Amino acid sequence: MKSQKGYITYLILTAIAIVAVVSIVIPPLIEVTSDWTLTRAMDVLQDNGYSAFADTQGNFTVSGNMTIGGNLNVGGTMSGSFAETDDLQAVTNRGGTTTNSITVAGIRLTNDLDASSQDIRNVDDIEAATATITSVDINGGSIDGTTIGATTPTAGAFTNVTTPLVTVSGQSGSPVAKGVNHLPYILVAAYNSSTEARNAAHHLCDGTDDDVQIQAAIDSFSADGRVILTEGTFSVGTPVSITENNITLQGQGYGSVIKNNSGTNCINVDASYIILKDFVIDGNKTSVSGGNGIYGYFYRCTIDNVYVKYAHSNGIQFTGGMGNHLSNIITYQNGGDGVILRGSDTWFESCNMGDNTGDGLVLDGSTIKVDMCHIWGNLVGIRIAPNQSTTDLRISNSIIADSDREGILLTDYSLY
Repeated sequence: MKSQKGYITYLILTAIAIVAVVSIVIPPLIEVTSDWTLTRAMDVLQDNGYSAFADTQGNFTVSGNMTIGGNLNVGGTMSGSFAETDDLQAVTNRGGTTTNSITVAGIRLTNDLDASSQDIRNVDDIEAATATITSVDINGGSIDGTTIGATTPTAGAFTNVTTPLVTVSGQSGSPVAKGVNHLPYILVAAYNSSTEARNAAHHLCDGTDDDVQIQAAIDSFSADGRVILTEGTFSVGTPVSITENNITLQGQGYGSVIKNNSGTNCINVDASYIILKDFVIDGNKTSVSGGNGIYGYFYRCTIDNVYVKYAHSNGIQFTGGMGNHLSNIITYQNGGDGVILRGSDTWFESCNMGDNTGDGLVLDGSTIKVDMCHIWGNLVGIRIAPNQSTTDLRISNSIIADSDREGILLTDYSLY
């Protein structure tokens, strides 16, 4: 009998112990009926074994970070300023709870803000009657998928751009206002250039009157601008005109071709410090009735790695100027002369002038240097007009060969 009573006593004590353990593991529900501060709330929650609260009927003021792994049920308005991206987890991990309104006075982001990420949900995802963010301070991050507004917005403004800083032409070829461009360069894509090049270009050509797009790019600079042509063929109906100083027109080498389709000059220049480089001019002489490749007045300009072929008239013609440098140019099978120079203080370096119907090089000026050039297969190799003040001419390290007539001819150019 004693042992049976002892066994019953043992069961009763064990049951009491189990109940005691259970009462410790499962704390009671805590309901908040008055305003709480973070310190008071955490003390009460921790005392009762909670790491978060289930429901708030009053206000819960958070002076630091708050991360909620479950649902956040707010019957009134939740407002405040969140200091870091992770602080917004209370919103993004809300578990589908709808609130009356969410107002965030300020957000400081230390990472990128991506519209598709979990950092900040769209308004619909937040499921709030009102969701307002009055300011965003991005510290070393970026905004993905959003176009930032004007270059000088008012303080605190964040707007979409409706009028670009530089108006560019597309297939329609509408030009920009002259001198409004502040970009380091403008890229013009040929109709047959690569998809990558056309995607990156500011102006897109369609293979007809492409001079419109090229001219628009040039005119967007008042001076000190660079226009880059992609690979491909650019058809010009009127001359591309450069009248502002310090303009560069640059292609991709022999893969960039400016083709004459109208019988006028391909490029006209009347300016200083111009750079023409890395492209081909196809004068298309079998299909047009006139035109030079490059024509005009040049002052301290550079023409480098330019190939002028099949012009109906002359390849390159200088009407005047001084201080110019031509290097690595080729003038080939033009209907007139390869190069005509009227001007002074000009240097031809590593140039090739061959198989032109007229002369290879015509000189009418002073202080001219021809070095490391190959002049071949022309009517006359070099024609010099001494009575037009051609003085101080130096020819060195050059080959003049296979001329139909003279290799070097001193004559009155006006008689030719």
